[in-house]
Amino acid sequence: MGAWNGSVNVTAETTDVHGGNRGVKVVGTGTNPWDVQLGSDAVETVVGNEYVLSMWIKGEEDGGVVRFSTSSEAGALYGADETIGTSWQQVTWTFAANDVATQVVLDLGASAVTYLIDDVELIPVAAEPAYMLSADTVLLNGDLELGTDNDFDNWGKWNNGDGIVQELTEVHSGARSAKVTNGSDFNAEYQSQLVSDETTLVVGTTYSASVWIKGTVDGEVRFSTNETTPQYGATAMVTADWSQVVWEFTATEEVTRLVFDLGKTPDAVYYVDDFELVAK
Repeated sequence: MGAWNGSVNVTAETTDVHGGNRGVKVVGTGTNPWDVQLGSDAVETVVGNEYVLSMWIKGEEDGGVVRFSTSSEAGALYGADETIGTSWQQVTWTFAANDVATQVVLDLGASAVTYLIDDVELIPVAAEPAYMLSADTVLLNGDLELGTDNDFDNWGKWNNGDGIVQELTEVHSGARSAKVTNGSDFNAEYQSQLVSDETTLVVGTTYSASVWIKGTVDGEVRFSTNETTPQYGATAMVTADWSQVVWEFTATEEVTRLVFDLGKTPDAVYYVDDFELVAK
């Protein structure tokens, strides 16, 4: 970091430090926040991602006011005013980057107070972990990533083949999902179905079937099985946010296909991703 404004007010400090052998001593001017500034080199940031900027700071007297800000081609961002005491304290500010390159700034000129500053950090807020299918799922290609164009390996599109296509934007995980568009005359579950390849189960074992789904309307969907004596799950409601539909059933046959029935609601548009079938 370097002194951007008020460089004569910024000196090295080697006696009263928070960590290591050296900090910074800054004399505030009691004028504008930007009249005394420490600024970093530009660092790579991701637009929209959150970052935590922090520093350890103390004043030679109570009541000094400082703030964080940023500088980038997209425009400056400003943190709230922070009041500083005479003991070491950590001040933090969380912000969402607005550019691919950002300089972080300490605005220190607002109060006529001398500060000691050390250990300035910029840390990205941990992203939510990517969704991972269970290692125990017995379905193939449950995340629907495999396939060519509008086909999905290991999955059949029954009774609404033209209405089920790949989706590359509205995904729950990975690079693609399935977009399902129902016709205006649809009113039965079987009129639009995603169906797995045949899967071997253990008779008498309870299984949990699940899928993530969102829709443009409040629609009705359900799970079922395709076998000699089919089983049917309860109706689940779909909303505009990703939610998980779960159905537990006990296997009665050694070989079955898992079916996701989507045809009940006319004119519905659904996005479907991340099927799992796991023994309980």
